[in-house]
Amino acid sequence: MFVNEFIKKNHAIISKYLKEKYSLDIDVKIDKATIPQWDFYSSIAMQLSKKLKRAPIDITMELSKLSFYGTGAVEAVKPGFLNFRVSKELLLKNLNGFSFSTDKKINKRVNIEFISANPTGPMNVVSGRAATFGLALSRLFQYDGWDVDKEYYINNAGNQVNIFANSIYKAYREKVKGEKVEFSEDEYKGEYIYDIAEHFKDKIAELGDEEEIINFLKKKAVTLIIDDNKKMLSGFGLDFDIWFSESSLYEKGYDKDVLLHLKEKDLLYEKDGALFVKNTELGDTQDWVLRKGTGEYTYFFGDIMYHLDKFRRGYDKAINIWGPDHQGSAKRLKILLENAFDIPRDFLEIIILQQVNLLKDGEKLKVSKRLGNFITLEEILEKVGTDVSRFYFLSRGYKQHVDFSLDTIEKENENSAVFYIQYMFARINGVLIKGNFDNKVEKLNKLGENERNMAFKLFIFPLLMSEALRKREPSMVIHTLNELAGDFHHFYHDNKIIGSNDEEHLINFIKIIGNFIKNSLNLLGFNAPERM
Repeated sequence: MFVNEFIKKNHAIISKYLKEKYSLDIDVKIDKATIPQWDFYSSIAMQLSKKLKRAPIDITMELSKLSFYGTGAVEAVKPGFLNFRVSKELLLKNLNGFSFSTDKKINKRVNIEFISANPTGPMNVVSGRAATFGLALSRLFQYDGWDVDKEYYINNAGNQVNIFANSIYKAYREKVKGEKVEFSEDEYKGEYIYDIAEHFKDKIAELGDEEEIINFLKKKAVTLIIDDNKKMLSGFGLDFDIWFSESSLYEKGYDKDVLLHLKEKDLLYEKDGALFVKNTELGDTQDWVLRKGTGEYTYFFGDIMYHLDKFRRGYDKAINIWGPDHQGSAKRLKILLENAFDIPRDFLEIIILQQVNLLKDGEKLKVSKRLGNFITLEEILEKVGTDVSRFYFLSRGYKQHVDFSLDTIEKENENSAVFYIQYMFARINGVLIKGNFDNKVEKLNKLGENERNMAFKLFIFPLLMSEALRKREPSMVIHTLNELAGDFHHFYHDNKIIGSNDEEHLINFIKIIGNFIKNSLNLLGFNAPERM
């Protein structure tokens, strides 16, 4: 990777000079510049000013006279920045040797869990954002050389499944048998509940006994929801590696293991019939219920078992992508795992993905599966398609809220930024077809000034990927692709390609750019259509 070589060698040049002249061992940072005419900069002179008792600009002027690697220009500017511009020769060398695949293997395994939810309804707009972000983050880890398992955690052992089954049975009694029934506040009332009741009406009629019906629905209705969700996610371009069932933890005896372990550490006590864990003794602000007075285990207890299982499966890292309502749960879980189970602090990372606000007629709706107030993922795909919806979610950072209005996004469909990027690849492909050119790329021997911005974006791509992974922000890649598309479309309008005196060079150049944009889109899970 030439960008890493550029930074490493110039870092070494400055470090060696400071060591030899001033006997200083300094960590020299070279960062990407924030002003258009320069590519990289270092503020090392600011650090040295006090030690050398000299003005930063004087130190920078001195350093600017060194012979740097791969630079076309170097400048010292006040108050003490050292700016670098990468030479065309190095950019050209990078273009000719560019490979999208790193073939990097670091022999580490990461489990990334996302869209985990009660299996009590269809995939919705919130799940769509989690799916988009989780898939893109998984691809960033794979690019960095990790072995990645994408995992869906099925919360099928708690009371919500009982409520779900009872709701379906009530819907059956009302819709099929014509009875007058009342739903409690915590039961599900969405139209899909009646659809499930209709789906199982013949089998319910055969069973007769209410307890037998509820047990049947707890198993079969959950299976129906999960199967539908698998199909929906597959259509969304996402196939999970692991579908992990919460109920399997109890089957493995993890409940007994966890309780015994906590009891041996004297971290349990009972109060008002409920079982508490002494999280305050581990550094938390309060103790937490593990088992309610009714005998029902809490979500927190399930999370403890689940993450203990993840650790025992041999992962080097586990990442959970949770909604903002789980912020408190994240803190208490990490405290307990680290201090009671000796699981390393950096093993579990929890990313809080901010909420999706569902809008109707400009007003925010309360999203609720129970009330039926949600837009299904199926509706989104039918109206705007996979690429547009995924791009809409991924173009915003995970710390940002998303206001989702289906009416608005439908209007934006044809002008979506993803089409702007995809159209870049389609245009390049169209030129190759029109001129009857093959896909073979020949070596470039020059680089035009109007090609430099695009060449530089390929040059810094490895840095971008590393930064996006480090910050857990796949949206950074999207923004760079959008900028690249803007550069290309201007280039396309300003340059005659087929039939020009520079045809051979320009064709090879756009082939390289086309291969890059196609692979970048595919990396994040988007299509790269050859025609639009």
